[in-house]
Amino acid sequence: MIREKYCQKVTDVWMIEEEKKISGFAITMNGDDLVLLDYFAICEEKRGQGLGGKSLRALQEQYGGKRFFLEVESLKVPADNMEERRRRKQFYLNNGMRELGVYAKLFGVEFEL
Repeated sequence: MIREKYCQKVTDVWMIEEEKKISGFAITMNGDDLVLLDYFAICEEKRGQGLGGKSLRALQEQYGGKRFFLEVESLKVPADNMEERRRRKQFYLNNGMRELGVYAKLFGVEFEL
């Protein structure tokens, strides 16, 4: 599906490199005036060093002028990985993202935009 959307030019796949090594990647879904950060990952050994925040800002700059948003797993629904969900959401809030108060259920999982 990602390949198909990439060929249709509605998805971008970004590699995050540091010292000529891939340290993460991002996938965006692009509309006329908005961009969904569909997937964002930084290698575990690179986390906590500022690379994630720097990469998130670079993505936002890349799509300057468009509304940039993402979804995180809801903290309202109990799960085995609650601490991971809290850290993920806090990372995005610490890096300038805001809560919209909008929830969506995708593939049986509740997400917060």
